[in-house]
Amino acid sequence: MLSNFKIFIEYYNIKKYSFYLYYLNSRLCRCTSVYELYCIFKNINFFYPHISSDNLLTILTECVKKYPLSIEKIQYFSTLQQEYSNQNGIEGYITIVIWMAIIQSINEQPKIK
Repeated sequence: MLSNFKIFIEYYNIKKYSFYLYYLNSRLCRCTSVYELYCIFKNINFFYPHISSDNLLTILTECVKKYPLSIEKIQYFSTLQQEYSNQNGIEGYITIVIWMAIIQSINEQPKIK
């Protein structure tokens, strides 16, 4: 009985994480400013309070890999990153992390021959 409960909990956690990634993707698709990206980062920080930059990048990469962004949204995030690339503040950090997650998810996609 205990093993069935553990299996159920594991299945539940996988589904919960998948729904969270879907939620993050919907927020990314509706994003129109750096401030909204900041709010997404704050949301991730709420659910994962002691997260490192590496784990943050992993979550965002899995989100973009599982639920791909449109070409227009990728171009928008590229433009944001270029606009804030010379700033050392929170805006520069947020845009480079999002851009690295997008690039990493593209690199991890299987190659079409």
